Amino acid sequence: AVKEPSYFLGQGGGFCLSGPGDEGRLSGRTVERAAYQTLFRNLPAGVFGEASSNYFYDPLAAKAILRELPNARIIFILRNPIERAYSAYRHLSADGDETLVPFSAGLAAEAERTKGGFDYLWRYAECGYYGRYLRDWFALFPEGRLTVCYFEDLVSTPNVLGRRLCQFLGLELPGWHFIPVHENASQRRGECRLRDRMSVRLPGLLWRRWVPIRWRLRFRVSGMSDWRAVSVPADAARLLQEQYREDEKLLKALLEDNGFASPPWLK
Repeated sequence: AVKEPSYFLGQGGGFCLSGPGDEGRLSGRTVERAAYQTLFRNLPAGVFGEASSNYFYDPLAAKAILRELPNARIIFILRNPIERAYSAYRHLSADGDETLVPFSAGLAAEAERTKGGFDYLWRYAECGYYGRYLRDWFALFPEGRLTVCYFEDLVSTPNVLGRRLCQFLGLELPGWHFIPVHENASQRRGECRLRDRMSVRLPGLLWRRWVPIRWRLRFRVSGMSDWRAVSVPADAARLLQEQYREDEKLLKALLEDNGFASPPWLK
């Protein structure tokens, strides 16, 4: 029921959320161990998990996961870091929390915001240093516990990626095709709100019980605009490209050493 409980975030203390809207965005955060375990009660036997993306940036979270869930399998889906940074900026702007214009002004404010305890979502450039973060995860977890894939493949070949992830998780390959549903498509917020209303208790229960899954998926996909690569302002793109140059060398070497293909944006 909670997609991003963020239980392992800030396990060493000192975690705070002081940016505009941060508390609301992480309102579903689960702090107590018992509450976290409750999220997974009464589930059918098999594989289950959660998707707290902020774990990626927190070395204490990685250590806590290894300690408490030593057999966990971790999936990282990476996106072109420049597009990811601009997407985060647009997301916060659409929420009304980011007021700096243009994007380069948001980048210039990042250091001060980081010192002030803003959530990772505000750290547009910092969160794109994938090599730096992956190096820590690869050093901690044994071979076979981590896999790396790419947002671009999720969009272009979701069925291939879905089947690959089933094999990684030890699941039987399903007889149906994987359909990408763009949960964060902020450019069509009216449809997102409509879907949210369909998710509340009684309407959502009736919707899931009486409407076949193929029609529910069709409704969800038709309600989202097609994903398109965002056009990042040229000045910010050049700045980030220069900043990421050394980290991308590290990322490429790490991926090659661990048997993963280079990401599409490095080709």
